[in-house]
Amino acid sequence: AAALICPFGSDHLWFSLFGGFYIPHMILMLLSFALAIQFMQSFGKKLSIRLALLFLLALVSFINGLGSLKGLMAVYLPMLMAASLALAFSLHSGPAPVSVHSAEFRFLIGAVVSAASAAAGYLVNSVVLAARYDFMNQNGLTWNKLDLNAFLDSIAGFLSLFGFSHGNVMSLYSVLGAFSFIIVAAVLISLVFLIRNYQSLPFGTQLLLVTFLCSVILQASIFSFTENSLGYVLSYWWLTTIPMVFLLLQAAWQQFSFRLPAGRLLCAAAFMLCMVFVSIASTHTYFTSGSFRAVPEMKPAEEWLLENGYREGYALFWKANVLTEWSSGQLDVRVVSGDTL
Repeated sequence: AAALICPFGSDHLWFSLFGGFYIPHMILMLLSFALAIQFMQSFGKKLSIRLALLFLLALVSFINGLGSLKGLMAVYLPMLMAASLALAFSLHSGPAPVSVHSAEFRFLIGAVVSAASAAAGYLVNSVVLAARYDFMNQNGLTWNKLDLNAFLDSIAGFLSLFGFSHGNVMSLYSVLGAFSFIIVAAVLISLVFLIRNYQSLPFGTQLLLVTFLCSVILQASIFSFTENSLGYVLSYWWLTTIPMVFLLLQAAWQQFSFRLPAGRLLCAAAFMLCMVFVSIASTHTYFTSGSFRAVPEMKPAEEWLLENGYREGYALFWKANVLTEWSSGQLDVRVVSGDTL
């Protein structure tokens, strides 16, 4: 939780913390996975409790699916893939037939319900809401031939979420940003450790690990076969996967044996220090890069419009929402499509 509230990357800073756009998606997806685990562990409880968990799982997944396609790509389809693999592995390795009351089968039920609900939510988004309102969606994505460079670029985009500031190599902020390499190394080492010790992990941690790996493979594969006609930066798509990374880091540190008595505490402190350094570099980079999302002239423009009696108007996506937000709704600025106005 402490790591997630750090602005360790420019994309995470803007879309998650400063802008707040991805916080609902992250919360809903973590809640969906937690509800699926709770439903899996609900065997022996009252039928009303199990049905309530299943209903909450369907509702949360549907709401998340209303937002965009990224929830399906990042969590719901990977969770379904992980549940199917877990059930198949249990059928292959177990001496006795798998019961419908087994943990694997119950998690598969939860995964099916969540994926179907999220798909229904996105169907409402792309068919019903898109026909009535003007907003950015993923309906313009098109399939293309296999592009291995796009696959590698997508993985690089995922790793770039953990920092990597731009600028002079020897500047203070570039040096601070270089600590992102330690963060990425910690992530990769933790993943390798969990994979090598897979059999000794709790079943819930196994499911989380396989879900994350399926999410990476699925999203990178989709990026390899689609034409990015919408012009999205690939790291933008990976943001919803970030919470799972820190859950897996925590799981690895709990399983890892430290020789020094205070080794676990020192390791956590060093990791958080790296997060602070990278957060300083990312924040400086974002607010000095001239990004159109941090244009200081927008505030005087909002004040001038109010002082001169303007209340309604049109603007591009970011400027329209900024003017409406800064004026506390006094300005009703509608969004128009396009790159210029």
